[in-house]
Amino acid sequence: MSGKKILIIHSFGGVGKSTIAGCLIHPRTGGELLSVESSNLDASAYDLRVHRYNAAEYTEFYTDFRRYSALGNVIADIGASNVEKFIDHLIKSGGHEQFDYVVVPATQKVRGETETITTLQTLLDVVGIAPARIRVVFNKVDKARTNAPIEQYFPRLFAFAGQDGRIQLNPNCWIPELEVFSVLASATRSWSSVRSDHTDYDAKINEATIAQETRAIEQAANNALMQTMVRQASRYVDPAWDALNIDIAEPATEKLVEDLRRNHQVDCS
Repeated sequence: MSGKKILIIHSFGGVGKSTIAGCLIHPRTGGELLSVESSNLDASAYDLRVHRYNAAEYTEFYTDFRRYSALGNVIADIGASNVEKFIDHLIKSGGHEQFDYVVVPATQKVRGETETITTLQTLLDVVGIAPARIRVVFNKVDKARTNAPIEQYFPRLFAFAGQDGRIQLNPNCWIPELEVFSVLASATRSWSSVRSDHTDYDAKINEATIAQETRAIEQAANNALMQTMVRQASRYVDPAWDALNIDIAEPATEKLVEDLRRNHQVDCS
């Protein structure tokens, strides 16, 4: 069997690649997270195990990427500090053909749209990514309180897609600017751990108050806040995942995992 191989890439920083990797995609695909980054944070900020490389270690990255894909789904997050060299390696090696999906975040305003169009043109015309494999996530959208169509927030990007004819943009694939992501990163908590936490923190706060345990009160209150924020944010994140239209693979059998660990020394713990 082979898992799905997902690349998250953008030519510029600050568009939310690692948040999309750690809070949108990985909680729903599982599998291994790889980061090609040398200076910025990656999805490990969300208490996720991340295998980290720099662009000069492309051979090691590519070998591990292929091995991990035999175990299940694999997500590769390419940092802006390494993207040019990484793309150069992709072109020279033909490695782009291995990715089932290429996810490109898009942010608002002239610069954000222009940078995303540049990234899409590079992927299509320089790297040679098949258009059907590309997915665009409209990220950090200032839309949470309005019903205005997403096209109004990204007019240049939709105009480009209409003129070019190769990229299909899904207007339902959007995520607003949400504080929950920075809160999770500050607490080093994963989306999945908070989403699956059904603890009654009001009861915990009452218990700690009676016991006059100040630190326990603060901890319970913080956990309650994250719990509420993740549940509320799921109203946006879950539909965005559905609109992303990514098929995921079932995990490998335990026997296959053991065989690969033994034969390739892949860390599957």
